[in-house]
Amino acid sequence: MSTITAIYENGVFRPEVAPDLPNGSKVELKVVFPKLPRLVGAAAVEYLRRVTANFDPATDRPEVTSNNVDEVLYGKKGDSGDVR
Repeated sequence: MSTITAIYENGVFRPEVAPDLPNGSKVELKVVFPKLPRLVGAAAVEYLRRVTANFDPATDRPEVTSNNVDEVLYGKKGDSGDVR
């Protein structure tokens, strides 16, 4: 048995390095999430700065109000994300 590190993207596990397997090989996956580093002080601030660098609050998160809470939770009526 070997360990292959992969990125999950658009519904597909993409190996970081091509495995030595013939096309069509059936494999069994065990998903293990990497542990996040325990960071304190300046290291924690730098980590948060990096992971939030591309976050734009104007477009990445709708403002939640009593008027739009259903839309935020369940999607707009008729949208593909609508779970109602």
